[in-house]
Order: sequence, then structure tokens, then C-alpha cells
Amino acid sequence: MTAPPQDALETLSRGLALTLEDRPPLLARVAVATPLVDRARDVVDRLEAAVTAGDRQAAVPAQVGRQRLAGWQSALTRAVEAHAAASPSDHDLARLLTRARLVLHRYARHFGGQHRATRDLGRLVEARQDLVALLRQARPLAAVTASPALQDEARALPRFVEFLVQEQGEISDGLANAGRLDQARSLGAIAATVEDGWTHEVLPVHRLARRPGLLDRQLQSAQEVVDRMRAIRHANLPQAHEDAIETVSSWLPTWRAELDTTLAEQQHGGLERCLAAVEAQADATLERVDDEVRHGVPVDEDVASLRARCDRADELLTRLAELAEAGVSSAGAVARRDRLTDALTWLGRRYDARVAPP
Repeated sequence: MTAPPQDALETLSRGLALTLEDRPPLLARVAVATPLVDRARDVVDRLEAAVTAGDRQAAVPAQVGRQRLAGWQSALTRAVEAHAAASPSDHDLARLLTRARLVLHRYARHFGGQHRATRDLGRLVEARQDLVALLRQARPLAAVTASPALQDEARALPRFVEFLVQEQGEISDGLANAGRLDQARSLGAIAATVEDGWTHEVLPVHRLARRPGLLDRQLQSAQEVVDRMRAIRHANLPQAHEDAIETVSSWLPTWRAELDTTLAEQQHGGLERCLAAVEAQADATLERVDDEVRHGVPVDEDVASLRARCDRADELLTRLAELAEAGVSSAGAVARRDRLTDALTWLGRRYDARVAPP
């Protein structure tokens, strides 16, 4: 059964949001977006034909559809021209800069609107390290690109690194200079955040698909929290502080054992099996996004769910890049990473729309 034109146009709109819109032209998926734009043109033509035949209800959808089609066609034209003018190194640089934007979105996703004293420094430090690594790779490519847009974006990266360094210092200073009771409350909030990360970002993932660095970061964050909790022990603090020390301390041997087990299983399985496990999870993530593009996004998905999905796609991209650097890849690996980047960008826009003030 053929979908009504309005429904077909909405489906195409979601597909073009995933592959064409709101991105530098060089990162548009021209091969995928071109037939979608062609199909959108056919749908708009059908709507306009219905108006000509006397269907008044089709008038507004036809007008809106024609306006949206003009925007898609313009974006596609810019993308085709950008792809034709770009060198292979330009494509590599564009991918790196997109990854940098996604790292910054990770920062906003976890720290936006959150009091500095309750932020998990381990997550922030990892974001800074990721940006530094991307900057190191981008610099030689930016030096030879002829694209002013890519040059400008690459020049902005050091400022973002400096911003995260400054944030790290202010968070540490803010916590250290707070009163003992305020420190205890902040450390309790950080501990809850770290536990949530372990529960939702580590445990549900097959050991072969995990990134050991994530487990180590969570373990180190928990250790730092409990060390700080012990450092401010005082008789005037409530019993809840001692209870929190006991609770966080109890995580450490369990988490350390889980990290050791994960490393042992990955060593036994080999990097090829690790890659297969990561790619299987990436494909499941992409399948869910593709299903939402075809049938519509859930209207009741909450902020926590969208953040978790962003985090999972982000983590998969990080692990795939890590394995590629180790020399482990597969047929279609670049295409899969590009699709996963699209999915994370799309999910990030949905997250931003959900948290935006009304």
C-alpha cells in the first residue's frame, strides 16, 4: 500500500535530516540523499496535481512541501559541489572536525546546566584528551586544505581545548574551596553520576565490545571520589557521609575485577572478535535509527533515554576508531563509522530539541 503523500514526505524528511541537513556540505551523504530528494520532488508533484484536481486539503502540504524541497535541493547542490572540489585529505579533515563537534556535544550533554562542583572530572578530562588527539590529527590536514571553512573550524579547535582545561581547573578549585558539608554533598552527587555511568554504559555491553579505557575511567573516578570523601571526614558531617564512603569503597574491588575480566576475555578473543562485537552493536544502533526514519520517532522518549543513546553511539565511534588505529578493520568500516556519525548527530539534535526551553 502506497503511503499518503504527506506521510511519505515526512518519512523522506527524516531521511534527509539524517543524511543531508544541518551539516557541512562536504559531510552530506550525496549518494543516499540524491534519490531521497528525487522522491520528495515526486511527492510534491503529486500533491500539486491533487490541488489542481480540486483537493483543497492538499494545498497547504503542497506549498510547505515545495518550500522544503527547495531547501533540500539547494543543500544537495552545495554538497555535490563541495564533494567535487574536495581532496581526499579534505574528507579526512571534515570527519575529524565532525568528531570534534560530537565530543563538544558530549560535554554539553553531560555538563550543560550542571553545577561545576557536581561534575565528573574523569569524563571531562577524557573529552579534553579526545579533542587534543583530534587536533593533533587535524593540524597537518588543515595546513594543506584549500577550504576556508575547514581552515576556520580547525583553527577553532585549540580554543575549545583551552576552554576544557580552564573548566577542569575551575571545577577542581570550586570543590576544594567549598565548605566541608558542601564538598560532601557534591561528592555524593558525583558518586551517583559515576555509578550511573557504570550501570548504563558498562554493564549492559558485551565484554568483547567494551572499551577498556571507559572501565578504567569509571574506576579511577570512583577512586578519586572516595579518596576525597575520606580526606574531608569530620565528626560534624552526617552519618550519610560515612555510609557513602562505605558504599563507594565497596564498588572498587568489584569494578577492578570486572575490568580485569574484560581485559582477559578480549585478550583471549583477539581484536578481530572484539571488532565483530562492536560492529554488531553498531549495526543494532543503526537499525533502530533506520526504523525511526522509516516509521517516525517515539513521541514519549525522555531526555535520559536520548542521552543514553547518544552516549552509546559516541562510545561505539570511539571504540571503532581505537580499533582502526590498532590496525583492525573490516570491509565497509569507514561507511559504518560515517553512518554512525550521522546517527549520533541526528540523535544529538533530537536531544537538544528535547532539553531546549519551551
